[in-house]
Amino acid sequence: MGSSYMQMTLLFAIKYGSKDANSLEIVQILLLEKGIDPNACHGCTPLEAAVERDDMAMVKMLLSHPKVNPNTRGHEHSPLCNSVRGKRELARLLLERLDTDVNQGCSDVEDYGDALRSAIQLGDLLITKLLLRRKDIDVNKAGKHRPPLAIAASCGNSKIVSELLRHPGIDPNHTSISREPLMVHEMAKGSWNFEMISSETRYGSISDSPLLLAAQNGHLNTIKLLLEDSRVSTMSLDETGRTPLWWAAHKSSPDIVNLLLEKDGGEQINKQDFQGWTPLHVAVTQKCFSAFLVLLSHPKIEPNIATKDGWAPFHMAIASGMGSMVKTLLENPEVNCEQRVNKAGMTPLGLAKEIGNQDVIALVSKSLHPRPIAGSNWLAETKLI
Repeated sequence: MGSSYMQMTLLFAIKYGSKDANSLEIVQILLLEKGIDPNACHGCTPLEAAVERDDMAMVKMLLSHPKVNPNTRGHEHSPLCNSVRGKRELARLLLERLDTDVNQGCSDVEDYGDALRSAIQLGDLLITKLLLRRKDIDVNKAGKHRPPLAIAASCGNSKIVSELLRHPGIDPNHTSISREPLMVHEMAKGSWNFEMISSETRYGSISDSPLLLAAQNGHLNTIKLLLEDSRVSTMSLDETGRTPLWWAAHKSSPDIVNLLLEKDGGEQINKQDFQGWTPLHVAVTQKCFSAFLVLLSHPKIEPNIATKDGWAPFHMAIASGMGSMVKTLLENPEVNCEQRVNKAGMTPLGLAKEIGNQDVIALVSKSLHPRPIAGSNWLAETKLI
């Protein structure tokens, strides 16, 4: 019989044989045949077939063979990547082999990338710990996939984030950069409300630092963990100019907004994105009064910053019909209630009348009368009303 036939017989015995001593003995005999390559691939390798079947005894036997390479693969996943997906004991066996490449990625473009990313994406703390014990693990590997810590932060898995932050090689600010369509704010058709949509014409380099992703997804406990690490920067930016604070406001997360402001002292509070939007603009359009109030009450806030299209937070509050925000802004002496709206130069009262919200029209009309004096404790007075 030819070696090719024997190779197929070996693979068939592993893939379809019964999981007992007889099958092990048959495979052992076949491996002794002259010309048999234990790493030959016919759709998959013998080791891949054994891992796929979750056949512990067969995997042990193959890994004990001196010529078996644990990194040879025919599928898009390496034996280790395959074992990480629900076959913990096999993953342990493979990790005991020092020649197992723990950083080996998949051959195709997909969401996982390698064993560590797979374990994190699946939320498997035990396998993550096992992988992190390997001295050759690359904990900052990026490439075309997000770094491991960024994935854990995006998923909000605080336990895995904590494990990664304890690793001596971790860079807690490491990002991967991808060129993607930009998310832009545009006014909805037939409405004065803004909506965030994916641009069909504008592309930019988007970064995904762990802190930014945690803020973007509203993961409070993960944010707390990251901010406890003195190495973590709150100033992560990409071509959009959007900071973790900007995304916390967009996610309507007042607790995260407060934590980020405490961490950097408000250094990013007036930072504008590529369209000129500040966190305060975002909080207004998201109609999150609690996040809006946290931002507006901060001593470093500049409430009259306009977007590139000429919209201040006051104008957006009017357009959104948010009477509580309009009232609070009018009670703040730092707010310019006469600032013209957009490039057309519409007055705030004209905008209110265009919207047609009678309560807002009444509030803006009153702003034409004397207002609180700059420097007064307007917020305390607001809370007493």
